[in-house]
Amino acid sequence: MSIECNRRGFANREGDILPGSCTRRLREINLLEPLIGRRAAEEVLKRYTLPAVIRAKEENLVRVPHVGPGRARTILALYDLMEHFNGAGDGRSAVSCSRDVFDLYRFRIGGEERERF
Repeated sequence: MSIECNRRGFANREGDILPGSCTRRLREINLLEPLIGRRAAEEVLKRYTLPAVIRAKEENLVRVPHVGPGRARTILALYDLMEHFNGAGDGRSAVSCSRDVFDLYRFRIGGEERERF
């Protein structure tokens, strides 16, 4: 099932309007496509938001059409990669203001639907 952006918004070929903006959704598909392929990216993003997909469990991801164990592990590795480049939890980063907290933990808490303090 292919997904396209038209004047009415983001829709599948059957004409069902899907949630989310056209531009954002296509950008998310284009981000995942080089890693897992176009069809797998479309199927994954029908079921998960981008922040939620990196928190999904491997056993749930492999149930998505066009996603096998290898692609599921690739998706799940994105979270660790983002944290690595961000420096969260490396024990070397000093926290002296709220911006430091944001920079260190934005990938860990950025996809949460509710703030928790």
